[in-house]
Amino acid sequence: PYTADQLDYDHVINELRQRWKQSKDKELKLRYGYQLVRFAHYTRHYEEAVAFFDEYVSSLAYKPAMYYHALSQAAGAERGLGNTEVAIWNFFHVFIHSRDLKTSALSSITFEENIDFNSFFDTAKTQNEINNIYLLLGYYSYSNPLNEVEKIVESSPDAIQAKVLVARAINQIERNLMPVYYWGNPDLESENNHKRYPLLSNEKINDFLNQAVDLVDRMTLSTSVTDKNFWYITSSYLNLLKKDFEKAQQMLDQVTPASQLYIQQKQNLAMYIDVCKQPRISPEVETDFYRKYPEVLKPHF
Repeated sequence: PYTADQLDYDHVINELRQRWKQSKDKELKLRYGYQLVRFAHYTRHYEEAVAFFDEYVSSLAYKPAMYYHALSQAAGAERGLGNTEVAIWNFFHVFIHSRDLKTSALSSITFEENIDFNSFFDTAKTQNEINNIYLLLGYYSYSNPLNEVEKIVESSPDAIQAKVLVARAINQIERNLMPVYYWGNPDLESENNHKRYPLLSNEKINDFLNQAVDLVDRMTLSTSVTDKNFWYITSSYLNLLKKDFEKAQQMLDQVTPASQLYIQQKQNLAMYIDVCKQPRISPEVETDFYRKYPEVLKPHF
C-alpha cells in the first residue's frame, strides 16, 4: 500500500480537480472536494488544503455529513499553519454538527491549552452555538457546571446541552457520596453515620447537591419545558441521594415513559428507592423485592 507522501502530489490533485469539474451531482462534487482537502492536508500542503476547502467544498453551499469531514481536514490544516483560533472554531463546528467526528473534534479542541471559550461568544451566530459554548465551559472548566446549565435553560429549556451538564454534575456528586472503599475508611464508620448509602458527610458536596436539586426541581415546574421526563427522573434520583425517599418517589411517579429507556430507568430507580429506605435488608425483604421487581432482578440472577 502507498502512503500519501509516496503518491505524485500534482498528478493526484489534477485528477481530483478534473473529476470535480466534470461531476454534475453536488454530492459527488463534495466527495471530490473532500479528497482534495484531505490529500493536501495529509501531505502537509496546508495553504492549499485551506484554499481547496474554500474553492471545492464551501463554494457548494451544501452541508451534509461529508462537509464536516472536509471542515475537519481544513481545521487541521489551519492548525498546521499556526492559525489556532481559526482551527479551534472550525473544530467547534465539527463538534456541533457531526456525529461520527464529535469525539475527535472535541479532542482537537481540548488539545490546545489555555483556550478561552468565552471568546467564542463573539463569533457565535445561533442559540445552538451559544449552548455548545456553555457546554464546553461547563464540561472542561473547574467551575460549577450548574452555572452554565442555568444560562442554557434561560433561553433553551429543552436543550440537550443542559441535560449533559446536569449528568456531569450528578457524576461529580456520586464520586463524593459513593466512595469505593466504604468499610475501609474510619471516618465513614463513626457513630454518627448510619452506614447507609449515600454517605452525606461532606458539607461542600451537600451544598452542591442541594443546588442541583433546586435547579432540577425548578425545571420540573417550568411551563417552558416540553419533555419533563428527564427532569422528573433526575429530581427523583437526586432526592434519593439526599435520602428524601418520599419526595424521590413523588417525582418518580410523575414520569410517564414514552420509550423503553425511560421504562427501564423508572423500574430501576423505584427499586433503588425501596432498597435505600429499608432500615435492614432481611430475607423477607429480599423475597419481597423479587416479587415486586422481577423485571429488574431476573436478568441479573
